Amino acid sequence: MNPSRPISGAVPPTLPQNPPVNSPLFSRTTYTTREPIPLPVPVTPMNVQATHPTLPQHLCIWQQNLNTSHTAQLTLLNSSISDEWDILALQEPALNPLGNTRASTHWRVAYLTRKYTHKDKPRVVTLVNSRVSTNTWKQIPFPSRDVVVIQLETSGGRCTVFNIYNDNNHDETIEELERFLDANIQELRPAENDHMLWLGDFN
Repeated sequence: MNPSRPISGAVPPTLPQNPPVNSPLFSRTTYTTREPIPLPVPVTPMNVQATHPTLPQHLCIWQQNLNTSHTAQLTLLNSSISDEWDILALQEPALNPLGNTRASTHWRVAYLTRKYTHKDKPRVVTLVNSRVSTNTWKQIPFPSRDVVVIQLETSGGRCTVFNIYNDNNHDETIEELERFLDANIQELRPAENDHMLWLGDFN
């Protein structure tokens, strides 16, 4: 048999160049020589998070009024607080001239939902630990510069967290909260095992 002649009916082997069998981003695949095999889909943290988000079993929440102090906020952020706490509910945070607060890569910042439409300087911000999957929480719009609302999916049901600054010169924030609850209670607590938490500076 002439080795240089192709065998009738044989399928030439098709192998991907440099198959990433040993790469940690790919699952191990056995390659054969009869038919081409597509490359495996990379398993990235984003893919895993989107498919199998881990629901928190408990939440650790830190609440503090910083009195607009940059020193107090930097001290808090530069500590090891991100190792143990899931949420920071801050009132009167330190702001730069653009009305933005300080944070680190350990945190995702939830501003008031009308910050960019009404140019309001926030008196509350909520920081969510970046270890908490973004597929397990969302921000709920609220029509005030003094309230930030987020809702988390936990293993024990939904938990809606209200971060509130109550100005002691008027009752507008409390009245807004009452109207909001009347209109949205079914979204906030659709099941008996869902929870709602109010925290902040109530003066």
